[in-house]
Amino acid sequence: MTCMFTSSILHSSFLTEATCNYMRALPTGRIIGGTATRHGEFPWLAMLLKKGAYHCTCNILDSNHCLTAAHCFESSEPFVNYEVIAGKYTFDLNVIDAGQQKVSVANVTIHDAYNSERKENDLAVVRLSGTLTWSTYVMPACLPRRDELLPRFCVVAGWGEIQSGRLPSVLMKVEMQAYTNERCLRVFSSTASASLYTYVSENTVCAANGLLGGRDACRGDSGGPLMCMQRTSSGSAAYFIFGTVSNGNQCARPGEPGVYMDVREYLAWIQRAIAASP
Repeated sequence: MTCMFTSSILHSSFLTEATCNYMRALPTGRIIGGTATRHGEFPWLAMLLKKGAYHCTCNILDSNHCLTAAHCFESSEPFVNYEVIAGKYTFDLNVIDAGQQKVSVANVTIHDAYNSERKENDLAVVRLSGTLTWSTYVMPACLPRRDELLPRFCVVAGWGEIQSGRLPSVLMKVEMQAYTNERCLRVFSSTASASLYTYVSENTVCAANGLLGGRDACRGDSGGPLMCMQRTSSGSAAYFIFGTVSNGNQCARPGEPGVYMDVREYLAWIQRAIAASP
């Protein structure tokens, strides 16, 4: 089943498909400290490959575009050396998962105000060279309205490290507490490193396992979604992408939150980036 896009950019040209996938609330593990997902549980997640190796996570926006972190493209690597695999479940690239679709990258639009040192505006829209076909395993993400309040509990998913240097066998998920930028600075001011004040801004949100640590996005999860449950206009429960993984000071360290780009602040930019992509 699907839910109607409730984003403030509902009527933009790139959302003419008019539907986004949703998953009803499911039990989730209380990535680092996470649990394995089911194949197809988050069909809007895709792998971003660089020179044939896993590099970052992408969030499918429509059949030709996905959203990720700008810092995934900081190198001078030509875009032709990047690929996206939608419908991927296992980390092993030699395994062809049911429903997976592999498409090369045609172009990338990096936010024009991206600052690599401060990780400001750490977003990029990826234009695919081909068109994705919707299925049980490949569907577009739901985006929140600009005025939607950030829920307290959210889920992060990805193929990044799950322990020091150890990579997962399948897509992982973990439940996190979400914080507005103001609350993030207030809660973690006495425990986080000074860099928190560098990275947290009016365009970010934070997520952490309270002050305990032990759960977090980590290396390899960049660009992945901070997904929060909301009610759709029909009353169904749906995951909406409120943030994308940007940075943090060490993975799952107690008192150190992860910092995410606040998607609500970039809805208009996403619309322009897709409309302008060749």
